[in-house]
Amino acid sequence: MLQIIIFSFNRAMQLDTLLRSVYKHFKFDNYQVGVLYNTSNRDFEKGYDLLKGKYPQVEFVKESTNKDHFGIKDAMCFYNLKKIIKHKQLRNAKSDFRSLLCGMLHGNADCSMFLTDDSAFYSDVCLTDDIFSWVNEKPLQRSFSLRLGIGINQEEPKTEKDSFVYWDYYKSCEKKNWTYQFSVDGHIYSTKLLRQLADKIFFTNPSFFESMVCNYVREKRMLSEGMCFRKSTLLSYPINMVQKVADNESLNASLKTLNEKFLEGYTFDYEVPEKIEVFQQYPASLTLKRNGNENIKLSCL
Repeated sequence: MLQIIIFSFNRAMQLDTLLRSVYKHFKFDNYQVGVLYNTSNRDFEKGYDLLKGKYPQVEFVKESTNKDHFGIKDAMCFYNLKKIIKHKQLRNAKSDFRSLLCGMLHGNADCSMFLTDDSAFYSDVCLTDDIFSWVNEKPLQRSFSLRLGIGINQEEPKTEKDSFVYWDYYKSCEKKNWTYQFSVDGHIYSTKLLRQLADKIFFTNPSFFESMVCNYVREKRMLSEGMCFRKSTLLSYPINMVQKVADNESLNASLKTLNEKFLEGYTFDYEVPEKIEVFQQYPASLTLKRNGNENIKLSCL
């Protein structure tokens, strides 16, 4: 069983695009989807209310103002102490994000994967029990990526065997996609490992979750073995930004406008380039559609 946990904030329309891509391209049944989300006001909440009716099979978990606190157990980990001194934002959690995520990871799935709501699958995904077994044979060292594939983001030296690609995350010292050991964008890990990491490491939001865990993993030389299909299946579309922790490049598509149009019945699909060489795509515009023939072109610049 694969558990898919999607992080979302104020982007119901983009989340709808991602969910439709999951149910279109996932060619196996052994998975479940959960969304851990938050909103800044009631108008954005209406978008998620619409999604709850559209996807009754998805578990929606909303963050609350019952804030997570840095406790005695967290302080007993020197890594946490070191990071909370360095990062002021870690000292002021705005919600119970960590507690809720830990709860979601205590299910019965053997493997888990995180996604962000600004991504979408563009190609069919055929995961098998053999892939999950491979990950769980060495859970501290192995992960399977859906975002990587031959030709994506200056690939590292690798081994190709049958339908798969294998590589060593520590082969290169450069920080790039093929050396980023922990990601919330389409990498499959042992749920048991994720549960242990989330329970041990303190974090307050998805960005800190990724960076805190990735740095810890590197210090411990964990998650060294990567595996993926020859062709990637997932792309990221940073058409807007909802977090201020990481200085990631993004476009400027209006969250307010997208939400309003979603409530009016519009949806959209991202354009997929003929030649894919990078994980992150930056479309100049989106075509919003309603009833099959009503189109609106929205600039992302």
